[in-house]
Amino acid sequence: MRLLISCQEGGSLKEAVCAVGTDSSVQNAEQPLKVDPIFSDGADNCVDIMHVSGDNLLLGRHNGLLELLELEGYQSLDHISNLLDDARMEPFYSRSKKRVKLKDCFVAFQPLRDNHFFLATKSGLIHILKIEDNRQLLKIQTLEVIGPLDFAQVCDNWGKQHGKYVFGYGGEENQIKLVEMEADFSKLRQIWEAKNVKNDRLDMRVPVWPTAMKFLQPSSTGSTVDDKVNYQFIVITHWSYLGHYNTQHGRRPLTYKQLFKNREALEHLEVVSPLSTSLGNVATDQFRDFAIITTDTKRNVYKYDINGRLLSKIGRGDISGAASFVKVVEPGCLLEGGLDKYARIYDVCSGERLIKVYAGASIKYITLLDAARAVPSENQYVASKRKPVENREGEEDADELWKELDEKNSKRQKK
Repeated sequence: MRLLISCQEGGSLKEAVCAVGTDSSVQNAEQPLKVDPIFSDGADNCVDIMHVSGDNLLLGRHNGLLELLELEGYQSLDHISNLLDDARMEPFYSRSKKRVKLKDCFVAFQPLRDNHFFLATKSGLIHILKIEDNRQLLKIQTLEVIGPLDFAQVCDNWGKQHGKYVFGYGGEENQIKLVEMEADFSKLRQIWEAKNVKNDRLDMRVPVWPTAMKFLQPSSTGSTVDDKVNYQFIVITHWSYLGHYNTQHGRRPLTYKQLFKNREALEHLEVVSPLSTSLGNVATDQFRDFAIITTDTKRNVYKYDINGRLLSKIGRGDISGAASFVKVVEPGCLLEGGLDKYARIYDVCSGERLIKVYAGASIKYITLLDAARAVPSENQYVASKRKPVENREGEEDADELWKELDEKNSKRQKK
């Protein structure tokens, strides 16, 4: 398998090539065939998002720059700067639960059509971009929605009606809204907005903070009246709720289940289903027969059925830091990385760990370039054990890690 790993400290991007069974945390286990830094441009230039488009690679950086590279050789071709606006975040700071200065950042990057892309920022900017002749990056349009955004999700396949695009977004104290965008990207129109659930048993307002959503297909039993929108989607929130929505049945959720009594924050949402689409939605109109994956802010990656019943904890006993990135990709793989500096790949159905690679820094984003699950030959395996692949940038960190692991093992034995 071939991975691209974005590291937060140092702003480096690394390419890792490894076979199934690779484990960098065990000295005599199978080691990566290669872990090479492509560049290291500093934390302010950290890569927050990545997307592969044909022979090109798109990188969205922490400083608001979107860069176009050749996938072979990683040669820079073009870039667009100033796609973020920190000044738009100032009004949100006073009412935010996060007692730190809020900065604008990229929250979504999704393909639309024929080298056109949808890019959303936390402050509420919607950029439409295009790759021209595989070498030039153009900004077609910039539109605005109500911020702040924790996510934006394009409804693919069934979302285009009369040539228009539909996407949903939401964030801290920002209820989920559905927006229709013209085919020529000239303007937006809000077509639906969620309503908060009723007060709790103590008559206290339930706080609003959706953190992710995924679309289902429209309800097959829905009304055909043109002025009544027909969309279905699932939502997870910062306050650990899982919600099912059907716009035909009003603005409140059909079900709203709290997954943790202590309101443990949930951060990500991925669908596990053979019917999942390229944008991570699910091609069914029924809230059943598929699972979801979400994470908390500690070190847990959870797999639930669609009704909120816990199926398993992925990486239990293996992950030792908060998962800052999870993504389900074909064929049936879960990419995971976070504060413990390891990039992992799990089989999304069985939960079996396939690969564990030490990246040397906290992980921001992972892209799977080649999903071939090749196992090296015996000669390659022996060679890898005799002479592990060197990672010059993280050599000192690796030595410290081995020392720390040895100390922990000796303490356990004494106990």
